[in-house]
Amino acid sequence: MTQVAGRDTRSEILDKALELFTRQGYAGTSLRDIADAVGFTKAALYYHFPAKEDLLLALLDPVIKALDALVTGEHTHPASLLAAYLDFIIERRPVVGFVLREPAALDHPALAQVQWDLIVRLRDRVAGPGSTPDDRVRAACALGAVHMAVLSIDPENLPAARDVIVASACAALAG
Repeated sequence: MTQVAGRDTRSEILDKALELFTRQGYAGTSLRDIADAVGFTKAALYYHFPAKEDLLLALLDPVIKALDALVTGEHTHPASLLAAYLDFIIERRPVVGFVLREPAALDHPALAQVQWDLIVRLRDRVAGPGSTPDDRVRAACALGAVHMAVLSIDPENLPAARDVIVASACAALAG
């Protein structure tokens, strides 16, 4: 990674890109905006990310890999899996919030199917082996409860609300 005066340039660019994408939208943010925010020339930004799409993919790739690891992980009990998923979202709240609100992230050809497959796999793991269609609907509702709680509760209040969020998500499973 390139370092300039003690800065991790790639991470700094990604942080500013996420900030601008969140505030202005993906379509409303240009590479010039990002370069200006980081204090680079556009050419210097192109060195790290030749296209805006490369920034989007770089932001989402680690999240997708981490979600895949969670989905294939050790959690076998639905409450444990929901709690781990909640922690996953809290830890990555800025990026996850961006993904959930941004059509460019949800509909990107290289990402859309992968994201969908992961969420379906997560839903099926929460529903459990031999689940019925009703079980899968309840599991989807439980995951939705986790999403909405994280996105609608002030980040500083999330640790105190963690147990309530998990209990509420589990209540959706009970039907």
